[in-house]
Amino acid sequence: MTDARIVRTRASLHAAVLQLAATKPATEITVSELAVAADINRVTFYKHYLTPGEALREALTQDLTQARTTALSSLAEAEPRDAFLATLNLALDHIERHRAIYTFSFTAPDDGTGMYVLATHFTSIVRMYLDARLTLPPPLPEFDPQLLASLIGTGFVGPVFLWLTSGRHDREDLIKTLSVLTPEWWFPQAS
Repeated sequence: MTDARIVRTRASLHAAVLQLAATKPATEITVSELAVAADINRVTFYKHYLTPGEALREALTQDLTQARTTALSSLAEAEPRDAFLATLNLALDHIERHRAIYTFSFTAPDDGTGMYVLATHFTSIVRMYLDARLTLPPPLPEFDPQLLASLIGTGFVGPVFLWLTSGRHDREDLIKTLSVLTPEWWFPQAS
């Protein structure tokens, strides 16, 4: 069982880093200002993370993981296409909630936090989908599921980057574009 103090400290650090990262790139956040915002000292910070970017990465990942877990439990009986699009929409909800953080991360030349978090998340979604899809007809071509998941998952990040930084905010257009990245055999044929 995790110590309640650790849980509280991490929650405080996550809230503080999300708040600070919405005002400037994570690479400009200092440990001192993050410690003050989280109401802890620097020593306590270093017991949990090495950098503010690491704390931000974990805070964003935790939010995405909760959304994915909720989606998967509520969509267990859904058609594969509906389940996939619903999990994609939940990721876009997360991105919109943290639009300022991702915009800073995508536009700061030395901050790869947003791209890393989203590529990892999308790759995970695609891998889970592929694992489920392997059990459905028609049979799939031979491929390495992890390589294909990585290709498609990281491929989703580019359009999301453009969607956030270009001022385009038409979600349906983004989802149609992301759907084009999926191969023809992606969704099983209706019986």
